[in-house]
Amino acid sequence: MLDYLIPYLTRTFSFDPNSPLLFTQFYFWGFFAVVFALLTVIKNRILMRNAFLFATSLLLRCSKLLHRQVD
Repeated sequence: MLDYLIPYLTRTFSFDPNSPLLFTQFYFWGFFAVVFALLTVIKNRILMRNAFLFATSLLLRCSKLLHRQVD
C-alpha cells in the first residue's frame, strides 16, 4: 500500500509552478485537514507541536527549493 501512497503524495504536494497549491484547491484543504488533525492530537505538547509545525514548513519549503534546482 505504501508503494502507491508515497509516490501519490509526492506528486500531489511537490511544487509545480504550472499548478501551485492554492487555497481554492481540494489538495490544499486535504493537506490542511491532515496537519490540523495532527495538531489537535498533540495540542498540549508544546515542544512536539512546534517541532511538527517546523518540520511541515520545512517540507513545503524544501519541495519548492528542490523543484527550482531541477529546472
